[in-house]
Amino acid sequence: MKIGYKKYMAGLLISIIMWTITACSGGEYKVQNEENALEVYRCSDDNMLGLEKAVVFEDKVIIVFDKSINDRYKYGHLANTIDFGIDRAYGHVSLSNVTGSSAGVDSIDIDDGRYVVTLSYSYEKFIVDPNEPCEVVGAGVSDADIRFNNGDLELSYSLSGGDCEEVFVQTYNKKAAKWSLVEKEEYLFPMESSME
Repeated sequence: MKIGYKKYMAGLLISIIMWTITACSGGEYKVQNEENALEVYRCSDDNMLGLEKAVVFEDKVIIVFDKSINDRYKYGHLANTIDFGIDRAYGHVSLSNVTGSSAGVDSIDIDDGRYVVTLSYSYEKFIVDPNEPCEVVGAGVSDADIRFNNGDLELSYSLSGGDCEEVFVQTYNKKAAKWSLVEKEEYLFPMESSME
């Protein structure tokens, strides 16, 4: 009888461990046609925006944020953007070596515990330097910006109000697979007196 009890407890313990591993390892979010992307930038999601990855295609950029992290941080703003309506969101895609580019937010979806932001972009074929390629060097939504820097990502988020602007910056070291602490920069704009 004691051997049966030990086997039962061992089986129960293994089941609990396997359930914990399965439940806690949400796995990487797979973007549709990701294998056809021009670039895929991955990072750990323990950053101020919950960024997990940015996938760059020929005509769009898809950015994936962990929803719970994005909602929890004071920098997380996608929930508010969704509440106000997608028409209130604005997106941007930064391109090198071209002029006349435009971008917009196609969608902000909630899928598998993540915000999936799709930005479309286009540009005129006015190449500044014909010997250099056109590359997507960054993207963002609303006041959040991501600079790709060949995988050494830089996040920034700005809050403006009254006579000051606060800019929060965090960088990712791809080689070390680690985020820096969030740094805050504050800019004051002296208010001009309208009374003379």
